Amino acid sequence: MTNDIKDGFTSADNPYASPLRQWIYRYLDREFPVAKTYRSDQGEEADIQKFETWTQCTQRKDRADKFKYKYLPDIWAGKATFSTCTSFVAILVTRIKQHGGVKGGPVFQTFNLSLNKKGWNTYPNAEKSPEVGDIFAVGSPSNMKHVGVILNSVGKLWITVEAGGGLIGQYQSITRSGWHPPNPGICGWIDIDEYFDTWSDKSRT
Repeated sequence: MTNDIKDGFTSADNPYASPLRQWIYRYLDREFPVAKTYRSDQGEEADIQKFETWTQCTQRKDRADKFKYKYLPDIWAGKATFSTCTSFVAILVTRIKQHGGVKGGPVFQTFNLSLNKKGWNTYPNAEKSPEVGDIFAVGSPSNMKHVGVILNSVGKLWITVEAGGGLIGQYQSITRSGWHPPNPGICGWIDIDEYFDTWSDKSRT
């Protein structure tokens, strides 16, 4: 694994990381290669479409009708209940399952991660810490406010990829962050290796 920000020995540089963690890092690093925010309302067309593809949401009525995306103004007006942070994670989970040949099993609980049981860890944990590819939750196990994905970690710093940013009524966004401390209010995370313990990298078979 390689990392675009060299800052000591990071999780993304670990040659012993599982094939799943390596795949998630490579995949997200290719999709979101630099620290950047992808907004739903402005920017280059490719970046807006990147937001739409990874959240299945749009601010453009014609694109909502054409691709069956959820229309953000309807969500803001209370006509639909939806969060782009959960839709982003759900799409990543679907692609993990598709690539790794994971079939069946329980439905992945995207917003209340603690309901997954398998793979759930309460934060902080004296024995282990979240790593590359793990999905974290902010809030409390019974009232989660936000979810995101850890792209890299070193010491007590993370790089994350998260949807759900923006201003209600104006725009939504996906951001690949720079290095930062763990998100305030984190209550736990899904250990991706524990949850997808039958995953196999189909590109290497």
